[in-house]
Amino acid sequence: MNRYYSKLRPVSLGTYPKNDNYINHHNFDDRQFCDDIQDYAWGYVEYSHPLSKEEIDRYDLVDASLRKFYGVIFRVNNRTNKTTARRYKDVMASVKPDDVENHGTISDTVISWYETEEEANNDVKEYNNV
Repeated sequence: MNRYYSKLRPVSLGTYPKNDNYINHHNFDDRQFCDDIQDYAWGYVEYSHPLSKEEIDRYDLVDASLRKFYGVIFRVNNRTNKTTARRYKDVMASVKPDDVENHGTISDTVISWYETEEEANNDVKEYNNV
């Protein structure tokens, strides 16, 4: 079964693809936090087969097989060795993205990915208070 959450509105006619793979949909009483997507949603729709990316995008749905990962960008000044950190974009992916390193003459940059927003924010705070 493939589940897709509706973050923008309750699920109703015209807000999800109605096709042969449709199984069921469910609305929550209020918008609520969903562990599957680590975000708030109004409800979900279930299908026997995955939707295409175009269908997901057209109806503003979020694939429950994707999780949110939180990015932090670290910069090390090669002259002063001072490290700074700030939040980078968050991404939805089925697996945690690989960290990325770029080495330059003025500074080195690392983008690290975290499974929780709290971990990401704690590292930003820690590296900026050193």
